[in-house]
Amino acid sequence: MVSLLTNESAMVALSTLRMVNNNLNQVQAEISTGKSIGSARDNAAIWAVSTVMESDVEGFKAISESLDLGSSTVAVARSASEQVTDLLVEIKGLVVAAQEDNVDRSKIQTDIGQLRGQIGSIVGAAQFNGLNLLQGTESVDILSSLDRASDQTVSDSKISVSRSDLSTSSGTFSSAGDDLASVAITGTPDTAVNSTARTSEITLDLGTDNAAEIGSTFGFSIDAAGLTEPIDILTTPAAGGETREQIADALVDSFNAAKAARPTTLANVTLAKTDLGGGDFSVTLTNSDPFTDLTVTSLTGNAVAAPATPGTPANDDAAVTVTGVGAAATVSLNLGADNTAEAGSTFALDFTDAAGPTTINFVSTAAPADETEADALTRITNELNTFLTNAGGEFAEITASVNGTDIEFADSDAGGASAFTVVAAAGAPAAEAPTPGNAAEDDAQLTVGTAALDARASVIELTDRTVNEGDAYRISYQGVNIDYVARNGDTVDDVGDGLRASLEILKDTDPDLADVNIQVDKSGSNTQLQIDDGAAGGTLSVQVRDGGTAAGGLVKLGAFDVSTAEGAADALQDIEDLIQTGIDAAAAFGSAQRRIDIQGEFVTSLMDSLKGGIGALTDADMEEASARLQSLQVQQQLGIQALSIANQQPQALLSLFR
Repeated sequence: MVSLLTNESAMVALSTLRMVNNNLNQVQAEISTGKSIGSARDNAAIWAVSTVMESDVEGFKAISESLDLGSSTVAVARSASEQVTDLLVEIKGLVVAAQEDNVDRSKIQTDIGQLRGQIGSIVGAAQFNGLNLLQGTESVDILSSLDRASDQTVSDSKISVSRSDLSTSSGTFSSAGDDLASVAITGTPDTAVNSTARTSEITLDLGTDNAAEIGSTFGFSIDAAGLTEPIDILTTPAAGGETREQIADALVDSFNAAKAARPTTLANVTLAKTDLGGGDFSVTLTNSDPFTDLTVTSLTGNAVAAPATPGTPANDDAAVTVTGVGAAATVSLNLGADNTAEAGSTFALDFTDAAGPTTINFVSTAAPADETEADALTRITNELNTFLTNAGGEFAEITASVNGTDIEFADSDAGGASAFTVVAAAGAPAAEAPTPGNAAEDDAQLTVGTAALDARASVIELTDRTVNEGDAYRISYQGVNIDYVARNGDTVDDVGDGLRASLEILKDTDPDLADVNIQVDKSGSNTQLQIDDGAAGGTLSVQVRDGGTAAGGLVKLGAFDVSTAEGAADALQDIEDLIQTGIDAAAAFGSAQRRIDIQGEFVTSLMDSLKGGIGALTDADMEEASARLQSLQVQQQLGIQALSIANQQPQALLSLFR
């Protein structure tokens, strides 16, 4: 039956077309997104599982980054500890070399100090993003995994990396710790450091005219235990007329030159000039080493023959020529064919005031061997200006300056009544080397006030042989704390070395400790600390408490001092332990880094597996989707055609009524 009200064929065709379009939309969505399940509407159960797994993948991405960060941090610490170990091995070579008596231990100690400073630089810089595994003691946790249980609870896993403290830190003293009354301390720790004076005043006596005779020398001798022979401090022969202040300055210069040549022997000895007033001067020798006695002996009247009267220039000897007079005078030097002065040669000039009978004679100091013409010009010019200034009067108005190979004179009072005649006296032969002689009347004399510069110190004796990790020892000096916190296995000998090392480290930043010294004596049944503070006479106090943070693994490195045979022997005993500390640190960091890298590889593989599983659950089969798309497109066309045919039936019915 054909009905005008209901077209069942069209309804069936329309329903079929609607179903085909829905399927076509679904296939097109799969092709567009690549997923067969893109939302909870598609398949709630599978979507829930895949979403949880996707969240885990994101978590493992963060874990992978954490492992990369941890591996880099540990790699920095491992590389730094390996370099520190290499430097410690190099220090060992220097320590072994210092065991030989016929070496310059002071220079070896300088090298050790530089390497020690480099180790400190490496340890301080061995950080990654601010985290330094070579300082401190607490461990560091690196996030390594997320573990999901069957009940969907999640927990994290971590890889713990222990720090290896390779610093020279003395540890952290715990003010909240309990006093360790069991640690016996004897001596005088709670009183002022023994401040017995240890200075030697050397007085100068130049005679009735208060001026040195030409050729006179001045000096004294320093003797100390360990010296093969005394150290003589001597001035060069006097040119004549030098004042006590000039001689005091010359003695200080001579001492400083001797100290520069013996930096270890005279490291704690100083010489200073003192103005006594009225033209009188003295020099004071001070020994700030609390453990070394010095004996000072005056070398009085060290007169030598005056420099020979300048004569005719000799071949290859110093030659002086003068052109002009007064302010226009020019002095030329001719040192001969090799252009160098002979050792000991002197240069002389006579200055005569034309307005009066006054005549003064200048004789330069003896030339060092192979002094060049340029250096001779500079040296003699400086000595001339000092000589003329001290001469006073009209002569003080004359100044000398170097011009090329000449010395030129200028008179600041060129318009005055005075004129000067400069006469050359060339070819002065070498002066004799100064040799000690007898004090002569009106000749140079020196007297020594306090001959013995004796040792002085306060003593702290540590008598408890049991030391526990975290025991914190503190010596307070004038409010400055010198700390050492014991490490596992330390003895009181280690504590003594640690306190001494702590002091040396503090000296670099605290000027109040510059003159404080600690010496460790392990020869007796108990360990003694001898403490000295120069002449300051400061007060000491001592505390020992538990609960401190242990010192760094290389703290003993700060106490290395191979400048003495005893110090070299102590360093040889300690260096092996320090090298082993560096090796242990590098090995531990290497093992930790390898584990972190293995975990990183596993996490990467795990993420790949999770991504594959998620794809298997949710990804669309593109081959199937493509085939379905083509099929549905054909069905869509047929559906449209069928609907069109079904809609033509009412048209045929209407034609019956025409």
